[in-house]
Amino acid sequence: MVKRRIHFTEKNTERSTEELKQIFEDVSKLNREKITQNANIQLLEASEFQFKLVICFTSILILVLVGFVIQQLRTRKLLEYKNAKISASENEIALKNKALTDSIIPADDLLQAILTEHFVLFLPKDIVSGDFYWLNKSAETVLFAVADCTGHGVPGALVSVVCYNSLNKSVDEFGLSKTSDILNQTRELIIEEFDKADESVSDGMDIALCALDRNGLLRFSGANSSLFIVRNGEVLEFKADKMPVGKFPNTSDFKEVEITLEDGDIIYLFSDGFSDQFGGDRGKKLKKSKFKNLLLSAQGKSLDGQKYFLENALMEWKGKY
Repeated sequence: MVKRRIHFTEKNTERSTEELKQIFEDVSKLNREKITQNANIQLLEASEFQFKLVICFTSILILVLVGFVIQQLRTRKLLEYKNAKISASENEIALKNKALTDSIIPADDLLQAILTEHFVLFLPKDIVSGDFYWLNKSAETVLFAVADCTGHGVPGALVSVVCYNSLNKSVDEFGLSKTSDILNQTRELIIEEFDKADESVSDGMDIALCALDRNGLLRFSGANSSLFIVRNGEVLEFKADKMPVGKFPNTSDFKEVEITLEDGDIIYLFSDGFSDQFGGDRGKKLKKSKFKNLLLSAQGKSLDGQKYFLENALMEWKGKY
Protein backbone atom coordinates (compact mmCIF):
# COMPACT_ATOMS: atom_id res chain seq x y z
CA MET A 1 0.00 0.00 0.00
CA VAL A 2 1.38 3.28 -1.09
CA LYS A 3 0.69 6.37 1.04
CA ARG A 4 0.56 9.73 -0.64
CA ARG A 5 1.53 12.60 1.41
CA ILE A 6 0.41 16.05 0.46
CA HIS A 7 2.48 18.92 1.54
CA PHE A 8 0.82 22.40 1.68
CA THR A 9 3.31 24.99 1.05
CA GLU A 10 2.79 28.66 1.85
CA LYS A 11 2.32 29.41 -1.84
CA ASN A 12 -0.44 26.85 -2.17
CA THR A 13 -2.20 28.19 0.91
CA GLU A 14 -2.22 31.77 -0.42
CA ARG A 15 -3.69 30.63 -3.69
CA SER A 16 -6.44 28.73 -1.98
CA THR A 17 -7.33 31.76 0.18
CA GLU A 18 -7.53 33.99 -2.86
CA GLU A 19 -9.72 31.51 -4.62
CA LEU A 20 -12.02 31.26 -1.62
CA LYS A 21 -12.19 35.07 -1.42
CA GLN A 22 -13.06 35.28 -5.04
CA ILE A 23 -15.70 32.63 -4.65
CA PHE A 24 -17.11 34.43 -1.60
CA GLU A 25 -17.22 37.72 -3.48
CA ASP A 26 -18.88 36.04 -6.44
CA VAL A 27 -21.47 34.46 -4.16
CA SER A 28 -22.03 37.81 -2.40
CA LYS A 29 -22.44 39.53 -5.72
CA LEU A 30 -24.88 36.90 -6.87
CA ASN A 31 -26.81 37.26 -3.60
CA ARG A 32 -26.94 41.01 -3.98
CA GLU A 33 -28.12 40.65 -7.55
CA LYS A 34 -30.70 38.15 -6.42
CA ILE A 35 -31.91 40.51 -3.66
CA THR A 36 -32.05 43.36 -6.17
CA GLN A 37 -33.92 41.19 -8.63
CA ASN A 38 -36.36 40.11 -5.89
CA ALA A 39 -36.85 43.73 -4.88
CA ASN A 40 -37.48 44.72 -8.49
CA ILE A 41 -39.90 41.83 -8.87
CA GLN A 42 -41.75 42.94 -5.72
CA LEU A 43 -41.85 46.53 -7.03
CA LEU A 44 -43.19 45.29 -10.34
CA GLU A 45 -45.76 43.15 -8.58
CA ALA A 46 -46.76 46.11 -6.37
CA SER A 47 -46.99 48.40 -9.40
CA GLU A 48 -49.03 45.78 -11.22
CA PHE A 49 -51.36 45.48 -8.21
CA GLN A 50 -51.72 49.26 -8.00
CA PHE A 51 -52.40 49.39 -11.72
CA LYS A 52 -55.06 46.72 -11.34
CA LEU A 53 -56.59 48.69 -8.46
CA VAL A 54 -56.60 51.87 -10.57
CA ILE A 55 -58.16 49.97 -13.49
CA CYS A 56 -60.75 48.45 -11.18
CA PHE A 57 -61.55 51.77 -9.48
CA THR A 58 -61.70 53.57 -12.83
CA SER A 59 -64.01 50.89 -14.22
CA ILE A 60 -66.30 51.19 -11.20
CA LEU A 61 -66.21 54.99 -11.48
CA ILE A 62 -67.05 54.82 -15.18
CA LEU A 63 -69.92 52.43 -14.44
CA VAL A 64 -71.21 54.77 -11.74
CA LEU A 65 -70.93 57.75 -14.07
CA VAL A 66 -72.67 55.87 -16.86
CA GLY A 67 -75.43 54.85 -14.46
CA PHE A 68 -75.69 58.44 -13.23
CA VAL A 69 -75.89 59.78 -16.78
CA ILE A 70 -78.54 57.20 -17.69
CA GLN A 71 -80.52 58.11 -14.57
CA GLN A 72 -80.20 61.81 -15.38
CA LEU A 73 -81.41 61.20 -18.93
CA ARG A 74 -84.37 59.22 -17.63
CA THR A 75 -85.13 61.94 -15.06
CA ARG A 76 -84.82 64.61 -17.73
CA LYS A 77 -87.18 62.76 -20.05
CA LEU A 78 -89.62 62.28 -17.18
CA LEU A 79 -89.42 65.97 -16.32
CA GLU A 80 -89.91 66.94 -19.95
CA TYR A 81 -92.95 64.67 -20.10
CA LYS A 82 -94.37 66.11 -16.88
CA ASN A 83 -93.60 69.67 -17.98
CA ALA A 84 -95.37 69.02 -21.27
CA LYS A 85 -98.40 67.74 -19.36
CA ILE A 86 -98.27 70.77 -17.03
CA SER A 87 -97.99 73.15 -20.00
CA ALA A 88 -100.93 71.45 -21.67
CA SER A 89 -102.92 71.73 -18.44
CA GLU A 90 -101.94 75.38 -18.01
CA ASN A 91 -102.98 76.13 -21.58
CA GLU A 92 -106.28 74.38 -21.00
CA ILE A 93 -106.81 76.29 -17.74
CA ALA A 94 -105.88 79.57 -19.44
CA LEU A 95 -108.40 78.93 -22.22
CA LYS A 96 -111.11 78.02 -19.73
CA ASN A 97 -110.29 81.02 -17.57
CA LYS A 98 -110.40 83.30 -20.61
CA ALA A 99 -113.76 81.85 -21.57
CA LEU A 100 -114.90 82.37 -17.99
CA THR A 101 -113.69 85.98 -17.98
CA ASP A 102 -115.23 86.66 -21.37
CA SER A 103 -118.55 85.31 -20.11
CA ILE A 104 -118.82 87.82 -17.22
CA ILE A 105 -117.08 90.91 -18.63
CA PRO A 106 -119.22 93.11 -20.89
CA ALA A 107 -117.99 93.24 -24.47
CA ASP A 108 -116.38 96.48 -25.63
CA ASP A 109 -118.96 97.03 -28.35
CA LEU A 110 -121.78 96.68 -25.81
CA LEU A 111 -120.12 99.20 -23.51
CA GLN A 112 -119.62 101.57 -26.41
CA ALA A 113 -123.24 101.21 -27.51
CA ILE A 114 -124.67 101.89 -24.05
CA LEU A 115 -122.02 104.11 -22.43
CA THR A 116 -120.68 106.08 -25.36
CA GLU A 117 -118.26 108.13 -23.26
CA HIS A 118 -116.39 105.80 -20.94
CA PHE A 119 -113.10 104.05 -20.23
CA VAL A 120 -112.22 100.82 -18.44
CA LEU A 121 -108.87 100.33 -16.74
CA PHE A 122 -108.78 96.61 -15.99
CA LEU A 123 -105.42 95.11 -14.98
CA PRO A 124 -106.03 91.77 -13.25
CA LYS A 125 -103.08 90.28 -11.41
CA ASP A 126 -104.09 86.76 -12.48
CA ILE A 127 -105.80 85.37 -15.59
CA VAL A 128 -109.14 85.51 -13.82
CA SER A 129 -109.68 88.35 -11.39
CA GLY A 130 -111.81 88.58 -8.28
CA ASP A 131 -112.76 92.00 -9.63
CA PHE A 132 -115.24 92.45 -12.48
CA TYR A 133 -117.37 95.15 -14.04
CA TRP A 134 -121.02 94.67 -14.88
CA LEU A 135 -123.62 96.23 -17.18
CA ASN A 136 -127.35 95.75 -17.58
CA LYS A 137 -129.92 97.83 -19.47
CA SER A 138 -133.67 98.17 -19.39
CA ALA A 139 -135.93 100.52 -21.35
CA GLU A 140 -135.58 103.35 -18.84
CA THR A 141 -132.39 102.63 -16.91
CA VAL A 142 -128.77 101.72 -17.43
CA LEU A 143 -127.27 99.76 -14.55
CA PHE A 144 -123.50 99.53 -14.20
CA ALA A 145 -121.19 98.40 -11.42
CA VAL A 146 -117.65 97.56 -10.37
CA ALA A 147 -117.33 94.63 -7.97
CA ASP A 148 -114.50 93.21 -5.89
CA CYS A 149 -115.10 89.60 -4.82
CA THR A 150 -113.49 87.96 -1.82
CA GLY A 151 -112.30 84.41 -2.37
CA HIS A 152 -111.13 82.88 0.88
CA GLY A 153 -113.14 79.67 1.00
CA VAL A 154 -113.81 79.57 -2.74
CA PRO A 155 -111.44 80.91 -5.44
CA GLY A 156 -112.18 84.54 -6.33
CA ALA A 157 -113.02 83.69 -9.93
CA LEU A 158 -115.78 81.29 -8.87
CA VAL A 159 -117.13 83.84 -6.41
CA SER A 160 -117.18 86.33 -9.28
CA VAL A 161 -119.37 83.99 -11.33
CA VAL A 162 -121.79 83.48 -8.43
CA CYS A 163 -122.00 87.23 -7.75
CA TYR A 164 -122.32 88.10 -11.44
CA ASN A 165 -125.12 85.58 -11.96
CA SER A 166 -126.88 86.77 -8.79
CA LEU A 167 -126.82 90.38 -10.01
CA ASN A 168 -128.33 89.37 -13.33
CA LYS A 169 -130.95 87.23 -11.64
CA SER A 170 -131.97 90.07 -9.31
CA VAL A 171 -132.59 92.33 -12.32
CA ASP A 172 -133.77 89.94 -15.04
CA GLU A 173 -135.82 87.44 -13.00
CA PHE A 174 -136.91 89.49 -10.01
CA GLY A 175 -137.42 92.64 -12.08
CA LEU A 176 -135.64 94.95 -9.62
CA SER A 177 -134.37 98.38 -10.66
CA LYS A 178 -133.75 100.11 -7.34
CA THR A 179 -130.07 99.74 -6.54
CA SER A 180 -130.60 99.00 -2.85
CA ASP A 181 -133.18 96.31 -3.66
CA ILE A 182 -130.81 94.76 -6.17
CA LEU A 183 -128.02 94.47 -3.57
CA ASN A 184 -130.40 93.11 -0.91
CA GLN A 185 -131.71 90.44 -3.28
CA THR A 186 -128.22 89.65 -4.60
CA ARG A 187 -127.03 89.10 -1.04
CA GLU A 188 -129.81 86.58 -0.44
CA LEU A 189 -128.98 84.71 -3.63
CA ILE A 190 -125.25 84.61 -2.84
CA ILE A 191 -125.81 83.32 0.70
CA GLU A 192 -128.28 80.74 -0.60
CA GLU A 193 -125.79 79.57 -3.22
CA PHE A 194 -122.90 79.25 -0.78
CA ASP A 195 -125.07 77.48 1.79
CA LYS A 196 -125.18 74.58 -0.67
CA ALA A 197 -121.46 74.02 -0.14
CA ASP A 198 -120.23 71.23 2.13
CA GLU A 199 -118.42 73.72 4.34
CA SER A 200 -119.27 77.18 5.61
CA VAL A 201 -118.46 79.87 3.05
CA SER A 202 -118.49 83.53 4.06
CA ASP A 203 -117.32 84.95 0.74
CA GLY A 204 -119.11 87.74 -1.07
CA MET A 205 -118.33 91.00 -2.76
CA ASP A 206 -117.77 94.70 -2.31
CA ILE A 207 -119.54 96.66 -5.03
CA ALA A 208 -120.40 100.15 -6.27
CA LEU A 209 -123.70 99.94 -8.18
CA CYS A 210 -125.23 102.79 -10.17
CA ALA A 211 -128.51 103.24 -12.04
CA LEU A 212 -128.60 106.06 -14.60
CA ASP A 213 -132.12 107.16 -15.58
CA ARG A 214 -133.13 108.95 -18.75
CA ASN A 215 -133.84 112.16 -16.83
CA GLY A 216 -130.21 112.43 -15.67
CA LEU A 217 -130.83 111.09 -12.18
CA LEU A 218 -128.09 108.83 -10.85
CA ARG A 219 -128.95 106.36 -8.10
CA PHE A 220 -126.17 104.71 -6.11
CA SER A 221 -125.84 101.90 -3.61
CA GLY A 222 -122.54 100.58 -2.36
CA ALA A 223 -121.13 97.76 -0.28
CA ASN A 224 -117.73 98.87 1.06
CA SER A 225 -117.10 100.65 -2.28
CA SER A 226 -117.65 104.39 -2.65
CA LEU A 227 -118.64 106.44 -5.68
CA PHE A 228 -116.60 109.42 -6.86
CA ILE A 229 -117.97 112.22 -9.03
CA VAL A 230 -115.60 114.92 -10.24
CA ARG A 231 -117.45 118.22 -10.54
CA ASN A 232 -115.93 121.66 -11.08
CA GLY A 233 -112.44 120.61 -10.03
CA GLU A 234 -113.61 118.81 -6.89
CA VAL A 235 -114.00 115.12 -6.01
CA LEU A 236 -117.40 114.39 -4.47
CA GLU A 237 -117.41 111.13 -2.52
CA PHE A 238 -120.60 109.19 -1.87
CA LYS A 239 -119.85 106.62 0.78
CA ALA A 240 -121.06 103.04 0.73
CA ASP A 241 -122.61 100.95 3.46
CA LYS A 242 -119.91 99.31 5.56
CA MET A 243 -120.82 95.70 4.85
CA PRO A 244 -120.27 93.30 1.97
CA VAL A 245 -122.84 91.60 -0.24
CA GLY A 246 -122.67 88.26 1.53
CA LYS A 247 -122.63 86.86 5.06
CA PHE A 248 -121.80 89.46 7.68
CA PRO A 249 -122.27 89.58 11.48
CA ASN A 250 -124.41 92.75 11.50
CA THR A 251 -126.37 93.06 8.28
CA SER A 252 -129.02 95.62 7.42
CA ASP A 253 -130.76 96.79 4.27
CA PHE A 254 -128.61 98.65 1.79
CA LYS A 255 -129.37 102.32 1.22
CA GLU A 256 -129.86 104.12 -2.08
CA VAL A 257 -128.57 107.64 -2.71
CA GLU A 258 -130.07 109.83 -5.45
CA ILE A 259 -127.75 112.27 -7.20
CA THR A 260 -128.84 114.89 -9.72
CA LEU A 261 -126.10 115.08 -12.32
CA GLU A 262 -124.80 118.30 -13.80
CA ASP A 263 -123.18 118.99 -17.16
CA GLY A 264 -119.52 117.97 -17.11
CA ASP A 265 -119.84 115.52 -14.23
CA ILE A 266 -117.59 112.46 -14.53
CA ILE A 267 -118.54 109.31 -12.61
CA TYR A 268 -115.83 106.97 -11.32
CA LEU A 269 -116.42 103.44 -10.03
CA PHE A 270 -113.44 101.44 -8.83
CA SER A 271 -112.23 98.56 -6.69
CA ASP A 272 -109.56 99.01 -4.04
CA GLY A 273 -106.89 97.67 -6.41
CA PHE A 274 -105.63 101.15 -7.34
CA SER A 275 -105.58 102.80 -3.92
CA ASP A 276 -104.21 99.65 -2.20
CA GLN A 277 -101.32 99.22 -4.66
CA PHE A 278 -97.95 99.12 -2.89
CA GLY A 279 -95.17 101.23 -4.33
CA GLY A 280 -93.36 104.54 -4.10
CA ASP A 281 -90.05 105.10 -2.33
CA ARG A 282 -91.18 103.41 0.90
CA GLY A 283 -93.29 100.58 -0.49
CA LYS A 284 -96.51 101.93 1.02
CA LYS A 285 -100.07 101.88 -0.29
CA LEU A 286 -101.09 104.64 -2.68
CA LYS A 287 -104.20 105.39 -0.56
CA LYS A 288 -107.48 107.05 -1.48
CA SER A 289 -106.27 110.65 -1.06
CA LYS A 290 -103.55 110.24 -3.72
CA PHE A 291 -106.03 108.46 -5.96
CA LYS A 292 -108.36 111.47 -5.73
CA ASN A 293 -105.47 113.80 -6.61
CA LEU A 294 -104.65 111.66 -9.66
CA LEU A 295 -108.28 111.91 -10.81
CA LEU A 296 -108.13 115.69 -10.49
CA SER A 297 -104.82 115.77 -12.39
CA ALA A 298 -106.47 113.79 -15.20
CA GLN A 299 -109.22 116.37 -15.74
CA GLY A 300 -109.11 118.20 -19.06
CA LYS A 301 -108.03 115.04 -20.87
CA SER A 302 -110.30 112.87 -22.99
CA LEU A 303 -111.58 109.75 -21.27
CA ASP A 304 -109.14 107.62 -23.28
CA GLY A 305 -106.42 110.08 -22.28
CA GLN A 306 -107.45 109.71 -18.64
CA LYS A 307 -107.19 105.94 -18.91
CA TYR A 308 -103.61 106.05 -20.16
CA PHE A 309 -102.69 108.78 -17.68
CA LEU A 310 -103.96 106.70 -14.74
CA GLU A 311 -102.38 103.52 -16.04
CA ASN A 312 -98.98 105.20 -16.41
CA ALA A 313 -99.32 106.74 -12.95
CA LEU A 314 -100.12 103.33 -11.48
CA MET A 315 -97.14 101.67 -13.20
CA GLU A 316 -94.81 104.45 -12.07
CA TRP A 317 -96.06 104.15 -8.50
CA LYS A 318 -95.93 100.33 -8.54
CA GLY A 319 -92.34 100.07 -9.72
CA LYS A 320 -90.95 96.66 -8.74
CA TYR A 321 -93.96 95.72 -6.63
